[in-house]
Amino acid sequence: MRNINTSVMDIITIVFCLVAVGAIIYSDGYLLLVTTAVILLIFFLYAAVEFFSGR
Repeated sequence: MRNINTSVMDIITIVFCLVAVGAIIYSDGYLLLVTTAVILLIFFLYAAVEFFSGR
C-alpha cells in the first residue's frame, strides 16, 4: 500500500515538473489545456490505484 502511494506521489511530482517546464516553454493557451489534461490524468491514475488496491 505504502509503495503504491509513493509511486503515485512520484508520478504526480514528475507530471508537475513537466507542467512547470511546459509553462516556461509554452506560455500560451496550451498551458490551460495541458494543465486540465494533467489534472484529469492524475485523478484517473489515483482512481485506478484505489480500485486495484481493493478499496
